[in-house]
Amino acid sequence: MKVKRKSWSMLMLLLIVAVVAAGCGGNAGKTNEGKGENTKAVSKNNKDVVVAINTNFITLDPHNTSDTHSITGARTMYEGLMGFDENMNVVPVLAASHKISDDGLVYTFTLKEKIKFHDGTDFNAEAVKINLDRLRDEKNNLRLRKSFAKVTNITAPDAKTVVITLSEPYNAFLNKMAMALMISPKALTEQGANISKNPVGTGPYKFKEWVQGDRLVVVKNPDYWQQGLPKIDSLTFKPVPENGSRIAMLKTGEADFIYPMPTEQVTEVEGQKDIVLDKIDSTIVRYITLNTMKKPYDDIKVRQAINYAINKDAYIKVVKSGLGSKLDSSMSSKTQHYSKQTGYDYDPEKAKKLLAEAGLPTGFSAEIWGENDSETMKGMQFIQQQLRLLVSS
Repeated sequence: MKVKRKSWSMLMLLLIVAVVAAGCGGNAGKTNEGKGENTKAVSKNNKDVVVAINTNFITLDPHNTSDTHSITGARTMYEGLMGFDENMNVVPVLAASHKISDDGLVYTFTLKEKIKFHDGTDFNAEAVKINLDRLRDEKNNLRLRKSFAKVTNITAPDAKTVVITLSEPYNAFLNKMAMALMISPKALTEQGANISKNPVGTGPYKFKEWVQGDRLVVVKNPDYWQQGLPKIDSLTFKPVPENGSRIAMLKTGEADFIYPMPTEQVTEVEGQKDIVLDKIDSTIVRYITLNTMKKPYDDIKVRQAINYAINKDAYIKVVKSGLGSKLDSSMSSKTQHYSKQTGYDYDPEKAKKLLAEAGLPTGFSAEIWGENDSETMKGMQFIQQQLRLLVSS
């Protein structure tokens, strides 16, 4: 039950275990990149990698993304002053250093030099100011704007210095700066709203083409500022919503890497010599969002009833093939600022009582919607059955 409005309330459902699979062709060897030191390379020729994903990209405008795949696609081409390492720690990327005033109100970033955008435009302090002004402009209505609501002033005193002033201390501000990826000012002027389809950043890959619903192709940036990167020549992302089709692509070599791995087929491919399967705790959580400004979801008892009515353990078993765990927060324990909370155990009798107290003893009609990939459809059907059972029993 998902309604597009500004005010949402999360229902605690489950934390998924991310399962990804990589195919290894005949020429695959060892790689020395980070933790992959003892892992086989994913590509048959170590040059051009095809990644099959479960949903389409929505936009490549890094200031207006909210879904996982669009963010992933944008981050192959764009970078921010700050970024995240593999443990979700905030680290410098385009910034050489930063300092914060004692009162927590002024952030001063010193930028790395001699970096250019893919179109040859210089990356400098003025480019940063243009980007931050753009995403803060209410007229643009960009999703990232709310993260910069406490910013009152941005100055660029010289080409390598950016000074940002806040209205009050905000301890998550560096995290937000890691989400503010830098777009070429020249491209912003030339492309306007079409920048969402024609990305120009400073990242390791450059945009080649995006055929919506079919593929996104990015190619190696030969002038990338970090020496030795990237390691491969191209990445092709192919949206493939149907689980069986993604598995088939992996088995035949049409895809070198698939995400997510269909959980119901994990046992089928485990142990196969040409497939590397990784199971890791994920930062991704699955939940229902409700519009708390709309009846009956404005009543906390209704929201609580829905929570108690859904058997999370059964959901994990049926939809995720056991690869997941119930949430004890609105975010993953692998995410910064995670704080454990009390969740909702399965209790249909309590759910019925709450609905009755809310004046809805016989229930109400609602619509649930989400992505059209196989697993999401299965999950929505499970939730539909659970809620229908609540009022029919």
